[in-house]
Amino acid sequence: MKRAATGSLMGLALGDALGFPTEFNDVPSILTKCGPWREMELPRPAIVTDDTQMTLALC
Repeated sequence: MKRAATGSLMGLALGDALGFPTEFNDVPSILTKCGPWREMELPRPAIVTDDTQMTLALC
């Protein structure tokens, strides 16, 4: 049970950090900014937002 919860929280934090650069953008804007998603560079640094911070605080 503990491993599943840890894995879920890790996935949430990674998804939040990787999605941050395109958050609140529509698909055409993302394509203009980043190109096709399969060719997108990983963000550096990957920024963890307040969404992850609040989820971890709640857990």
